[in-house]
Amino acid sequence: MMFGFRIKQSGWLLLFSLVFFLTSGNAIAQVTFVASTNANQVVENGVFNIEFKLNNAISRSYTPPDLSDFKIVSGPSTGQSTTIINGQMTQSMTLTYSLLATQAGKYVIGPAFIVVNGNRLKTEPIQIEVVKAAPGSGSTGSGSMFLKAEIDSVQIYPGQQQFLYYKIYTQLNIRDMSAISEDSYDDFYFRYVKDFDRRPQQVVINGAQYTSRLIKTVALFPQKTGTFTIDPLIMNVWVPKPGASTSRSFFRTYNHINKQVSSNPVTISVSALPSGAPPSFSGAVGSFKMQTSIDRQKLTTDDALVLRMRVVGDGDSRRWSPPDIGLEDQFEVFEPNIINEKSVDQNGIVISEKTFEYLMIPKRSGMIRFSAPFTYFSPDSSQYIKLYSQRYTVNVSPGKNQPADALSD
Repeated sequence: MMFGFRIKQSGWLLLFSLVFFLTSGNAIAQVTFVASTNANQVVENGVFNIEFKLNNAISRSYTPPDLSDFKIVSGPSTGQSTTIINGQMTQSMTLTYSLLATQAGKYVIGPAFIVVNGNRLKTEPIQIEVVKAAPGSGSTGSGSMFLKAEIDSVQIYPGQQQFLYYKIYTQLNIRDMSAISEDSYDDFYFRYVKDFDRRPQQVVINGAQYTSRLIKTVALFPQKTGTFTIDPLIMNVWVPKPGASTSRSFFRTYNHINKQVSSNPVTISVSALPSGAPPSFSGAVGSFKMQTSIDRQKLTTDDALVLRMRVVGDGDSRRWSPPDIGLEDQFEVFEPNIINEKSVDQNGIVISEKTFEYLMIPKRSGMIRFSAPFTYFSPDSSQYIKLYSQRYTVNVSPGKNQPADALSD
């Protein structure tokens, strides 16, 4: 089963497809061929990269796109990788070009083609805008650098996952960097997110070309309502001295100087959840999926039925507990147990999982039909969303301890 979460990052809308194996069996890896670039906008005479990546296959039958609008600086450079996770092997192949944008204008790089097992795959077109450089800036700029804090949304709810990104924008070759001061995030439960794709991006700001790099991602989960300000992140950055050699060495030598950069403060407003939550709401805020199972379909009124509910989502797991499943008219429902709880990083998102176990004794014999609910609050729609399990039918026979006046079908 695949769960999708949409996260807005700095004006880009990225769709993260998070795969969770809720049932046994092996997933079949899908072969895809995709194009990407590190700069959708570049200054005239600026250099950018374009990459074509074949996932879950290797092929030699490749047809490049028309790149005649640009000058090829290098490429295509080819790379291959093989990964084995839990016994499952995946392969990928990349072809990368470095291109020089020689003239201002809007351009479309058409599709590249590749043949895999007799099937011809193609990439989607990529749009590139080449803009005039600001007077005196050139393609490499004047050597400025700044640190910026960016956030998904300034209006959120308690328990909602919120991403704070620290990015550095530079026209210098950074040798090293380290944090001097950082907010303690006392008003939030927070977690540093592992981000395995921190490739630099080329961006244009006020007609000047910068290299942008994500240096830190923090997942914030607000714990209470109100307005909160996150203090700036202050960093030491080692850059080459003007006119000095930029060759790398093991030590920070006299060729490098230290500069301090500070990000902007960020203000976040945390609103109260709306009224009208159903009884099955137990505090989950975000986007969630649920799966349930029962341990038997035949039992007596002396036996206990075990219902398991597995919930996976991107909200603060510490704020939601086993829901009220509302089956007291048919079963004696005991206090549920949490038998599994964990949080993992998936593609830059903190995903939490909990499995609840309900012990239920039928109150009567006969055929009993029921469905278990789970409710969460969706910040996207500002509504409470109620999920239902499949509808179960269990055959209950009279037990030795069934009361004489018990009802049955």
